[in-house]
Amino acid sequence: MQISIKKKLNISFELAVKKVTEELAKQGFGIITTIDVQDVLKKKLNKEFRKFLILGACNPEFAHNAIEQNDEVSLLLPCNVVIQEKESLVEIMAFNPDVLTKLFDDEKLRDLSVILKERIEEVFKNL
Repeated sequence: MQISIKKKLNISFELAVKKVTEELAKQGFGIITTIDVQDVLKKKLNKEFRKFLILGACNPEFAHNAIEQNDEVSLLLPCNVVIQEKESLVEIMAFNPDVLTKLFDDEKLRDLSVILKERIEEVFKNL
């Protein structure tokens, strides 16, 4: 099982961020955190690094239902989506909800992970 769902695009980094954010919103996700890894590494370590963002995406309905079912799932929230320059392309990665089925022996969480994966796959299909 893969920990991530990935897609590479031949577009600018900035356009990728815009498109990913828009497509996530269409599936009910908001961005509640943004970590600019390039900026952090420059400020904290004075290291140059490629463009690399970690978006903390949250679908409030899914998060609420999952936490109500098992509050330990909150350790995996928000769902991280990574956008990075990789070679001459932009790579987008999202957490694969199938992983939840391996971490939690819970039928309701499995059902939620199926729905979440469908929404994430729809985002990737539309990029």
